Amino acid sequence: MSFPEPSGSALVTRRAPLPGDAKSPALARALARDVVEECGLASLSDEVALLTTELATNAVVHAGTAMHIEVIGDAESITVRVTDGSRAVLGPSLPPPMLAEGGRGLHLVDSLASEWGVAYGRQGKSVWFRLDVDDPVVTRAGSGALIPVDEPPRTEPLPDDEPLPEPADSRWGLRREGRKVRGRRGASIAAGGVAIRPQTPPEPPRRSTPGRSTIAVPAAEAASWLTYLTDRVVHELDAHELAQEIVYRVCEVTGAPFGILWADEGSGVAAIAAVGLPDAAIDSPARLWPDDPPRPRSADLLPPTGALADAGAGVALSVALPSSPPIRGRLELGMPSGRLFRPADSVFALLAAERLAVSLDAARLRDTEQTRRGDLAFLADASELLASSLDVDLTLALVAQLCVPRLGEWCVIHTLDDAGDPELVVSVHNDERGVPELEETFLAPEGAPLRERIRAATVTHAATPLTGPLSGLVLPLTARREVVGTMSIGDPPGRRHTSEEVAIAVDLARRAALSVDNARLYSERDSVAEALQSALLPASLPAAEGLEFAAQYRPAGASNEVGGDFYDVLPLGDERWLLAIGDVCGKGPQAASVTGMVRDVLRTLAREGRDLPYALSALNRALVEEASLARESGGPWTGQTVFCTVAAAVAERSEGGLLVRLCLAGHPLPIKMLANGGAEQVGAGGMAAGLTDHIEVEEVSIHLAPGDALVFYTDGVTERRRGDDQFGEERTVEVLAHCGGLPAADIAARLRTAATEFGDGPLRDDLAILVLRAAR
Repeated sequence: MSFPEPSGSALVTRRAPLPGDAKSPALARALARDVVEECGLASLSDEVALLTTELATNAVVHAGTAMHIEVIGDAESITVRVTDGSRAVLGPSLPPPMLAEGGRGLHLVDSLASEWGVAYGRQGKSVWFRLDVDDPVVTRAGSGALIPVDEPPRTEPLPDDEPLPEPADSRWGLRREGRKVRGRRGASIAAGGVAIRPQTPPEPPRRSTPGRSTIAVPAAEAASWLTYLTDRVVHELDAHELAQEIVYRVCEVTGAPFGILWADEGSGVAAIAAVGLPDAAIDSPARLWPDDPPRPRSADLLPPTGALADAGAGVALSVALPSSPPIRGRLELGMPSGRLFRPADSVFALLAAERLAVSLDAARLRDTEQTRRGDLAFLADASELLASSLDVDLTLALVAQLCVPRLGEWCVIHTLDDAGDPELVVSVHNDERGVPELEETFLAPEGAPLRERIRAATVTHAATPLTGPLSGLVLPLTARREVVGTMSIGDPPGRRHTSEEVAIAVDLARRAALSVDNARLYSERDSVAEALQSALLPASLPAAEGLEFAAQYRPAGASNEVGGDFYDVLPLGDERWLLAIGDVCGKGPQAASVTGMVRDVLRTLAREGRDLPYALSALNRALVEEASLARESGGPWTGQTVFCTVAAAVAERSEGGLLVRLCLAGHPLPIKMLANGGAEQVGAGGMAAGLTDHIEVEEVSIHLAPGDALVFYTDGVTERRRGDDQFGEERTVEVLAHCGGLPAADIAARLRTAATEFGDGPLRDDLAILVLRAAR
């Protein structure tokens, strides 16, 4: 765009690129001030500084891009142009509210400049103004015809018969229709390569609204400003702020001093935005419309609602928002008595209603999406937390804690006893002081309706509203088609549960029921495993004068798994005792069955007086036959070899201590400890029982003097690992060599501690230790 070159005086021109930051307005003022001083235009210095600041500030705040400023002056006028990289359409130059902190930029330019204009191009927009030294305060012009923007703005009107020249070397690219912006004294207003040539149309009617401009806003400009919102505005304002902005704009373009947006999202009518009303709380009507709602996309003159009537409105223009369910809305614009709406105001109100509906629907969708994401995250976290617990009581407590206050004010969990009657087990209240009263309400006679509802939920398998002294809902905890309990949740304070909250509660109840049932099954399996493991180990070790027995046992893996290691001590009478320790292949019920068989075979043959080699040979035959029968019948051991390692010994009193006859079937060698210190391995190794049809074992006799001890152990001790290193037999002997003189219980405990602390993780194999000591 070029600017006029006044005749008779030299032009002073300054140009500079400026950044899009807070420093630019000051730099722009300095540049304009230099031109004012060189041209001797001191009378215009304040106006130039003010308008230059406004244009540069607008470019920084609204465009957010770098800018370019050009200042041209002579002895008669000065022209300032600011170009930025934004193509956002500017709103009309209406005055802002009296107490507003911004929004006066273009209004000031429109009020003070002799001429001003806006040009739009492919890469941005340019806003300019001109101040003349001899410019009086004159009436604003209306709209005009179009002239090329590259033609300098003139102070004299063009002849009506002069053809409109095509732009030459237009800096803004395509020639197209543009918005009209008013200015003083024949404003030349550019938009996309064209400008407005001022004419003198009839003065349009004007309306005086307190605190608002008396300008007659062209309909196209007003509609554009009413409906166009920049992405920055949409993203920075929330739904209520955006609604407030739109209501304010429609009041501006219609001249209505009062405006209010009513909305009902299913929980009652509420004022979302208001203009011209006091800041005090606005009383909402009971219904959105006094009678049937108006026809879609129509504006009706109705009596104002109480809030507008109290503010001074005598008539109201009401429009229904074309929003999607469940949102229903009503835009209401109020005029004082004696003033009327124009026909065009209905169109503006309909446009505003459509824009408001779009904004509210978009906000609802965003809120719904955020809520659903939050619900999914809540359920995922709840599932992870519940899955981490395998204890029934802890799981029930976690379920109640998850519900409060996320889903309600309180939560009560009931489980079903053997007769199917509910039994209160957990209660949580948002206020801990309310827990005793909550429990009393459920247990007292007055709580009979609550208990009936709980029973009904266990029968219907569906969420059931609570009736009686408490409000809320009760949900059955159903897992694998079986009700394991109920979960009662109190309503949130001051309202009932929404449908979304009920859906989340139902989903949480389903997950909680599975977690509770899993914890119950795990607990039952744990109890079974504990009972089975206890049955495979002696309940207590015998006590005998002159002898000490001690044992340590640590199963590897979960507590509900039965280990494969075992030990046993059996009095045989006549001052004789059977000692046995072994390691059965595998874990779980199958290993437990083999362990039981091994203990029974050894006990039976020892009681019959059979010697140890015979007993171990008989055990070997029994294991081989068991594996053969399993293969033939397709039992649990099909395709597997059933074997175990065993160390068996018979101890009897002798002169000066104990005589121990020892036989080993593939088991680690026991260690003999001397009373005064030192230790060594004893016995003769052999083949594990169950691997072949026949095994050879050797019986070894060992004498234990008073204070000496014989220590049996399984490979869980020697194969305890720290990385690639094993605890091993040498460390075992070394540990026991320093335990001389200790009681049997201390010897077993020290060896167990040394082995477990050597490893760098949980036990990978069962660990069993059995100690026989000849007392001093």
